[in-house]
Amino acid sequence: MILISLVLKYESIQIEQKIINDAHDAIFSLRYNTEKLLTTHKLTTQKKIWQASAKKLESKLDTLNLAIPDQSIAINELWRVIQKEMNDIARQLSNPLFNERNIMEKSLLRRLGEGFNANESSAYYVDVRTLVNAIDYLQQYEAFLLDDITTLIKIYSSNSVKELQKTKNLLVMVPILAFIVLSGFAVVLFLLSRNAETKLLTIQSNLSSTLSELEQEQNKLKEHRDILDHMAHHDSLTGYPNRLLFLEQLKQAIKSAKRNNQKLAILFIDLDRFKEVNDSLGHSAGDEVLKVAATRFGTATKKEDNFARLGGDEFTILIESVKSKNNLKNIAQRIIGLMKEPISIDEHELYMTCSLGLSIFPDDGDSAETLLRNADSAMYKAKAEGKNTYQFYNREMTRNAYERVKLESNMSKALEKNQFELFYQPQIDPRTNEISFEALIRWRHTDFGIISPASFIPIAEESGLIISLGEWVLDTACKQIVLWRDEDLNIGRIAVNVAGKQLHDKKFYKTVLRILENNNCKPDWLALEVTEGMIMRNPTLVIQVLKKLNEQGIKIAIDDFGTGYSSLSYLKSLPIDQLKIDQSFVRNTPHNSDDSEIIKAVISLAKGLQMSVTAEGVENEEQKDFLVNAGCNKLQGYLYSKPIPVTEVLPFLQKYYQTSSIEVNEISQLKR
Repeated sequence: MILISLVLKYESIQIEQKIINDAHDAIFSLRYNTEKLLTTHKLTTQKKIWQASAKKLESKLDTLNLAIPDQSIAINELWRVIQKEMNDIARQLSNPLFNERNIMEKSLLRRLGEGFNANESSAYYVDVRTLVNAIDYLQQYEAFLLDDITTLIKIYSSNSVKELQKTKNLLVMVPILAFIVLSGFAVVLFLLSRNAETKLLTIQSNLSSTLSELEQEQNKLKEHRDILDHMAHHDSLTGYPNRLLFLEQLKQAIKSAKRNNQKLAILFIDLDRFKEVNDSLGHSAGDEVLKVAATRFGTATKKEDNFARLGGDEFTILIESVKSKNNLKNIAQRIIGLMKEPISIDEHELYMTCSLGLSIFPDDGDSAETLLRNADSAMYKAKAEGKNTYQFYNREMTRNAYERVKLESNMSKALEKNQFELFYQPQIDPRTNEISFEALIRWRHTDFGIISPASFIPIAEESGLIISLGEWVLDTACKQIVLWRDEDLNIGRIAVNVAGKQLHDKKFYKTVLRILENNNCKPDWLALEVTEGMIMRNPTLVIQVLKKLNEQGIKIAIDDFGTGYSSLSYLKSLPIDQLKIDQSFVRNTPHNSDDSEIIKAVISLAKGLQMSVTAEGVENEEQKDFLVNAGCNKLQGYLYSKPIPVTEVLPFLQKYYQTSSIEVNEISQLKR
């Protein structure tokens, strides 16, 4: 009876231990999914996963309460606090600010980083900061609950070992006692003793088998926890450490650097034009690019370096025991050089580049978050400098980050306050001297003056304001065309840039026709410029829309040709009238033979497809002569004029025709 009691008690402890292990795995999963709220750009989807893991934990804790109520008082108190905090976070996440449309491809941590030193009156970053702090607060309570359940596991594991030892000891004593009793009653109980011995051996065998199975289950649980721990700390796509593990490693490295009075550095890496890969070739191709890039970066680091993928196309490298800034420059150049080789994706050869930002401890910060944020700011500076380069952090970058936050907070009211205006840059036919113009938006900010679209268009795209802003540009340009035509000025077509979201908006075609009709603007006075990336994102839809617009008489041009990943099979089926050669190819001509040959090839391709060619970024006579001889139809750049406000267009026309040896009063070229 004692043996049976011990066996039953041991089995009861094992059952309770499994219940506790299930609760442990559930809180571990909840903690992991809470961390993902900070790092994912698919916030709406992650919110559902997070709430589902909370329901699973609640179920496991209910089971735990029924099985061992005396051990669950503190656990229940913590769980009530966690539920309260989760309800508060869920309420904040219901804010339209954090829906899929607004969060775009940036995580909460990325947005918080961009809001570093932001104006506290900015409602946008106050909400982001409040949500991130609430999630951090919740994670602390989840850690407390995880510790309490881990302690329970240790207690029950210890009890299980004790009961198992008691059972084994009794099993050793039973045969001895049986032998003594049987020796006194050898004859009478001979048959009974053999039967009892057989049963005891069977029980012992079954118990050993049960113990072996339980040990196997414990090993499986341990393996499962190890897998969950690896998933929580490693990127699922590349297998390299993720943001959570990298921050832990960075914090430890900072402590070590402080003790040893050493310096360390953060390299923040971001792939250039990665979004165009996703838009044109799809996310599966983008994932393959990320895997190849991660392998190149990861294998190039030394064993003592810590490499991680933070999310999206962002990677980091932690370099300890920094010897000199020159050493860091060499490392940065080596990392950039890793992307020189093309990346083969299906039938495509992709030439990718990357931009790097570097921050140094303790010069640029004494905490992991500050160092990472400052390295991110330096990376943005590298992108602004033309990409495919690196920049070290300086304090000026923090001020620039503040300015970006201010722009973002002011943009929604800029349209209402009429702060946007159109500048016009001429496009010259060097053979006939005919002129057309491209309309380019500028923001006349009350604090920062004239702001380039490169600074605010990405913000408009992320905030969803780009569609209304694009409509304003088109409407304003059409109004101006009509005014000039009413004044008998023959300025050719006005080209207007179209954003990707506009082009993929189902209402875009009707919007263009409505604006033309409202302004009495003829379609053959207008040209629309689109990029390769926009077309390849959804070529079937785009071809249909562009054909309908072209049939109305609107000319279509591909802007920045050669920088995207367009397919020639799509190019020949598109209703394209003009290719615009990107200024990156024009900049080094005619001295760079590669760029020169590319330009010749583009012009030859265009002529074969019955398209005209415009070259951007023409700055000197050498470039002009080369392009004219190569057969380029129109030239655009500072050689002729920078973009100018509408008030300067007529003076420019008069001056241009004067220098072109045409009498101003003979305005056959200037007027219809």
